[in-house]
Amino acid sequence: MKKRTKRNPSDEYAAAVEASEEFHGTDVHELIEVKTKVFEHEHLADCGELISLTIAGINGGTFTLKNFKGARLAQAPKGFPFQLFIEGGDQEVDLEEFGITEPHEHEVLGKLKQIKYYTTKHHLGRDGGEANYKHKVGDLTGKLPHVIYDVMSKLLTIAGGEYTILPEGIDN
Repeated sequence: MKKRTKRNPSDEYAAAVEASEEFHGTDVHELIEVKTKVFEHEHLADCGELISLTIAGINGGTFTLKNFKGARLAQAPKGFPFQLFIEGGDQEVDLEEFGITEPHEHEVLGKLKQIKYYTTKHHLGRDGGEANYKHKVGDLTGKLPHVIYDVMSKLLTIAGGEYTILPEGIDN
């Protein structure tokens, strides 16, 4: 993966002006400031330490991402739509493994087939306890979530699919 260097804001502004002039074929004559409100949860429910993601790659092949160095698998608070989140740790991905050689700022890596996390489930009796829990996601309906990678922030997102999050675990 080609590493990009971070630009300072004034360099980014100059680069944006240059890109706009190239795109329109004329000098920039107006600065338009847009503010977009983005919803973000203030609190998430912890599921456990993320161990691995198995992904059917967008360009073919199956890949298992691991070694997240402390990343947490989390879920939306009760009462919100079902949603899994990956928070913290090391989420950096080698895009060339996925056949992505000229990345955009956001790349779809593929479809999430399986997720593994480590936690303790006291309420499951002998079926629970401290363990690595592994779940197929969207397997029954075939509507698997997509895994999206933010190249600039080096963060993973799970989007869409068809799954529920129950006290027993992640279910289709």
